Amino acid sequence: MRHKPELRRRYRQRSGLADAERLGAPTADVQTLQTAIASKEHWSKVDRKAADKQSKGAVWAGFGVAFLGYLILSIQQPPAWTTWVWALLAFAAVPALCGLTAGSLMGAAREARTRFWAGFRAGSLAMFGYTAISLMVLRTHIGSGADSVSIFVVGLFVSTVYALIAGIIAGIAGAKLVGGISGGSNT
Repeated sequence: MRHKPELRRRYRQRSGLADAERLGAPTADVQTLQTAIASKEHWSKVDRKAADKQSKGAVWAGFGVAFLGYLILSIQQPPAWTTWVWALLAFAAVPALCGLTAGSLMGAAREARTRFWAGFRAGSLAMFGYTAISLMVLRTHIGSGADSVSIFVVGLFVSTVYALIAGIIAGIAGAKLVGGISGGSNT
C-alpha cells in the first residue's frame, strides 16, 4: 500500500518521539519535541504559500534598496572619494543594507539560512547588474582592441565575482544581524 509523503513524514516524526521517550530522554526535551511536531502539523499549504510569497517580497525589497544604493554610487563620484571609500560603499554598505532589508522583512522567526539566501539573492542580483552596466559604460568610453568574446568573458567573470562577494555580505547581514537585533533577550 502506498502512503502519501505527508503520512510518512508524520510517522517518522511520531516514531522519533517514541524513540526519545523509550530511550529515556529528559521530559523537557520530549515536550519540546512534541511542541515542534504539533506546530509543523498545523503548518498548512496555505501557510507555506504565504511564507514563500513573503520571501519573494523580501528579496525584491532588498533588491530595490540595493538598486537605489548602486544608483547613487553610479552618479559621478565626488573628487574627495578614494577607491577605498567607493569599494567600502559598494561591497559593504549597500549589500549590508540590502541584506538587512530582506532579512528584517522575513522576520527573526524565519530560519537564518532562509534569511541568508534571501539577502544573497537580492544583493548578488543587484551587484551583478550594477557591475555589468558599469563595465559596458566603461567599455564605450575607453574602447578596446580586444575581440568581443574576450570582453564578454572577462565582463561576465568580473560581474559574477563581484556579485558573489556582495551576495555573501548581504546574506550574512540578513541572517546574522537581524537575528542579533531581534533575537536578543528582553531583560
